Amino acid sequence: ARNHSPGTEVILITAHSSVDTCRTALKQGAFDYVEKAGTGAEELNPQDLRAVVARAAERTIQQRVIREVREQLDEHYGFAGIVSNSSEMVRILQVIRRVAPSNLPILIQGESGTGKDLLAGAIHNNSRRRNNRFVALNCAGLSESLLEDELFGHVSGAYTGATGERKGRFEYADGGTMFLDEVGDMPLPMQAKLLRVLENGELVRVGSNEPIHVDVRIISATNTDLTERVEAGRFRQDLFFRLNGVTLRVPSLRRRREDIPMLIDHFIRQANESHQASITGIVPEVQRAMMTFHWPGNVRELKNLIERAMILGDSSIIDTSQLPIEPSPQIPASSDLSLPDLS
Repeated sequence: ARNHSPGTEVILITAHSSVDTCRTALKQGAFDYVEKAGTGAEELNPQDLRAVVARAAERTIQQRVIREVREQLDEHYGFAGIVSNSSEMVRILQVIRRVAPSNLPILIQGESGTGKDLLAGAIHNNSRRRNNRFVALNCAGLSESLLEDELFGHVSGAYTGATGERKGRFEYADGGTMFLDEVGDMPLPMQAKLLRVLENGELVRVGSNEPIHVDVRIISATNTDLTERVEAGRFRQDLFFRLNGVTLRVPSLRRRREDIPMLIDHFIRQANESHQASITGIVPEVQRAMMTFHWPGNVRELKNLIERAMILGDSSIIDTSQLPIEPSPQIPASSDLSLPDLS
């Protein structure tokens, strides 16, 4: 049926829900299976069937509508690297389509692992600067001196060990886009130096007094609330206004659970290519657990889980035996099913 109609969801009805039978059906593209009830295994529970059919129908409709919008966006605006079935994410991509051609600074807010770097890349790829460099720097964990050297470079003799000139990231990004990840972690003294570059379009290398002109579009990202940091005196208000031309708020994975099946398929394909494997999918129990898992690490955690299960497993389909993980302490025990509970 899938060969003649790839968009049709197939549901297996079985009186003997052996693992091998279900694996074979899922490997061949079935959406899910329903087991007949009763000791004689002859009776089909209509509620179970209705529930599975409803889920399959809902997924078919959602995928068709979102696919049409995404195909239009991908064809015209190059968003093919961003995997999402979520209407909220599609709206974000539509905003990117409108603002990318401008030089407005863009601030991307979202939890760690939500794909803020991918959105920054999409903005650059849809901008007038796409033929020039996209240069990224993660500001987290860098001291003031190291961050200054990374951003602005240095001249020979600027400090012990500086035996030659070195361009900073801003110079490499000249004419293109500079992506400052985790900008909220930037030390206050460096914030003042960054502000001067944004105001004047000029930087000064460490150890020099000579200004260097740069033409750079700024995209920044943070996993914190910068307004709270401004109120606490940990982030400059004037710099915040400079960075906050347009704000994109990326939803967490638990707020876009409808994306999980699509992301699972995407990461399985990626992992198959990376590891020369031939994983065909996951069993329904695992997918249902993934749909209710809290995902404190968001999309990155899901990707790592798929890759780990593939490496540790010896089957062509991912099942409960390939998920040797413990839930994060951030997961509310009362409302979310932990993946190990399946085994």
